[in-house]
Amino acid sequence: MDSQILVSFLVPVFNAEGFVRQCVDSLLNQTHRNIEVILVDDGSTDGSGKICDEYAQKDERVKAVHQANAGVAEARIVAFDHCKGEYVSFVDADDYVDATFVEQLLGQATEKQADIVSCEHYNQKGQQLKHEHHSMKGLYDREAICKAIGTCLLYDRRTHANGMAIYLWGKLIRHSLVGKALQQGRGLWFAEDQIVLFHTLYHAERLYIMNQPLYFYVQHTQQASKRYDFSIWESQAECWRRYRQIDADHLLGEQLDMRIWKSIYLTSKNRLRGTVNGAEQFGQEIEKARQIDIIADFFRKPFLHDSLLENIKFWLLKYKLYGVYYKKVLKP
Repeated sequence: MDSQILVSFLVPVFNAEGFVRQCVDSLLNQTHRNIEVILVDDGSTDGSGKICDEYAQKDERVKAVHQANAGVAEARIVAFDHCKGEYVSFVDADDYVDATFVEQLLGQATEKQADIVSCEHYNQKGQQLKHEHHSMKGLYDREAICKAIGTCLLYDRRTHANGMAIYLWGKLIRHSLVGKALQQGRGLWFAEDQIVLFHTLYHAERLYIMNQPLYFYVQHTQQASKRYDFSIWESQAECWRRYRQIDADHLLGEQLDMRIWKSIYLTSKNRLRGTVNGAEQFGQEIEKARQIDIIADFFRKPFLHDSLLENIKFWLLKYKLYGVYYKKVLKP
């Protein structure tokens, strides 16, 4: 591995004063020293901005940028505009990485001549760590990437989950792939990083996925990604539309339908269930969501190309048996 290769960490920061020190410390303590850290304070109203300035003043590898609140997608674009690294790595301000993160990922990028290297991650809740496993592993050339896009990237039927961590964090990405990709996430407040990553994968020649968990995804109650608001349905719908726009070669096939279904199920289970008061209100929210064109089209399908159990869940919603779905699928 070439120790002279510069790696840029891009960190959007919004009201993360309780986490950002741990995040930045983990980046500055990398065994690969040739890094830069771009912190974009996205209009924080707590002490996050001051913390960013503090790090920029004491370490020349850190640059702090301040802007009015514009959302994480815009903050990532601003961070990218300030970076100079041959490889780019995105980190959320409430997360952190292993000290050997860059050393290990860059080593594989150099050895495998990979445009993108991805590691596995831990979900951290309090002091508990859970290693999140994915089915995709090893080296993928262009042909193999295309095959994965059409068979398991967004949804692997064997695991009922995405084939790899389809988030921007936990990766090294060649600088030349990032600029246009970031534009794809503009205007989205949910899953914008998934669209950006998909664009990079769609144009990458070589991808390498490691077994080792080197990224720590910290779960806490302040996360916007855990709250429910009806606008999440429209944001997800726009995300699915952009998948289709990027997929000029029609590689996704049934993958997008399965991702739509997984998103509907998880939104119902992890967000909507804790917000609505009973089966009737749940049904009303789903009915509103079904007015969105791409969701309406999805429920016109006769069945899913998946297991009988997943089809039963699908049919309960398709035929508007909301009370049964709420009691039998969500309540347990």
